[in-house]
Amino acid sequence: MEPEPERDPREVPGAAIVEGVVVPARQWRAGSRHRRLAWTLIGLSLAARVLRDARFEAGIITGAIVLVALSGMGKEGFARNMKRLIAWDELRSAEARSERWLRARVPDDH
Repeated sequence: MEPEPERDPREVPGAAIVEGVVVPARQWRAGSRHRRLAWTLIGLSLAARVLRDARFEAGIITGAIVLVALSGMGKEGFARNMKRLIAWDELRSAEARSERWLRARVPDDH
C-alpha cells in the first residue's frame, strides 16, 4: 500500500492543513472535540480549586457586601433625586397655574 500523495487542501472538501499535512475534515473535527473536552476539564478543575480557596471565598463575600452597600446608596440617591424632581415639578406647575389665573383675570392693554 503506497502512501497517498499530498493533495491541495482546496481540492479536499472540508480539509485543513496542520503543520503542512492535509487532514480530512472528519479527522480534524474529532481532534477538535478532544481538545475542547481537555480544555473543559482543565477549566472545571481550575474552577473547583479556586472555589475551595479561602482567600477567594473571603474576596467574594467582601465583594457581595460592597455591592449591596453600593446598591443601597444608589437607591437612596435615586429617591432623594426623585423627591427633588417632584418638588421642582410641583413648583413649576404652581407657577404656571398662577400665571394662567392672572392672565385670565387681568385684561390686556393692547
